[in-house]
Amino acid sequence: MRLHARTHRGDKYPCLVCGKLFNHMGNRDRHLKYVHTETKDFKCEFCGKCFKNDGARKLHTSHVHLRKPYPKRNRNREGQTDRRRLKERETEDSDAVYPFPPSDTSASFVNTNL
Repeated sequence: MRLHARTHRGDKYPCLVCGKLFNHMGNRDRHLKYVHTETKDFKCEFCGKCFKNDGARKLHTSHVHLRKPYPKRNRNREGQTDRRRLKERETEDSDAVYPFPPSDTSASFVNTNL
């Protein structure tokens, strides 16, 4: 309850690097770790690429390795992602290791990880 009361008193915790203010010390500490350092604790289980947070790792896995399309909010009317995202994905795809074959191949595939 005391932690919540601080948000109403106006106590703020400034970032020691950029000065951004936070209501909770834990939020400031997380900001320092993931914004101002090169810490990348979340590793892709397929290719080993590391990410700053689990959300970025999950997004990478689903779009690069599981080939799920980007959400509609990130696509134009023709269903294509914007050019910047496509360029990033092409770069990622060139180094990626896929657990599943591309959908346009006629080769049979057996998933041995079941």
